[in-house]
Amino acid sequence: MGVCFRIGIAGIALALAVLASPAKAECRAEPVHGWSDEEARWVGPCAANQADGYGVIKQIRAGAVQEIYYGRVEKGKAVLGVVETPDGMIAGRWSRGEVQETSDRNELLSAFAAAEKAADTVREGFARQGNSASAQFYKRKAQILRQQLD
Repeated sequence: MGVCFRIGIAGIALALAVLASPAKAECRAEPVHGWSDEEARWVGPCAANQADGYGVIKQIRAGAVQEIYYGRVEKGKAVLGVVETPDGMIAGRWSRGEVQETSDRNELLSAFAAAEKAADTVREGFARQGNSASAQFYKRKAQILRQQLD
């Protein structure tokens, strides 16, 4: 049996993620890590009303971001990426909203690479919209995720 990979990162304030992000109500993303459907908000590309591509799924509860999934989503389902929690990060391949345990370092590195690409994709979208605060936030997130690959 493998081990779920978690990294504690001091000083990461998920509350900063409350920076404006356009919610795409018509674009569905299944929740991850035990979130409810009502809590999941997708920021990224859509295909046929489903999240599809690199982006982020935010867990919003009581108007505040609690956790964030960064990674690749296919047909509304998380497949490869990282969830940032108040206690650290959970990385790997995802199925039915849960990380699949592994001890394969390459799989974990792939998850962080996908998460970095997702943060950068979202950053580009905010930059195009002229939302420099959110673009800067996701730029920092991409840098933190990239550092995990070292």
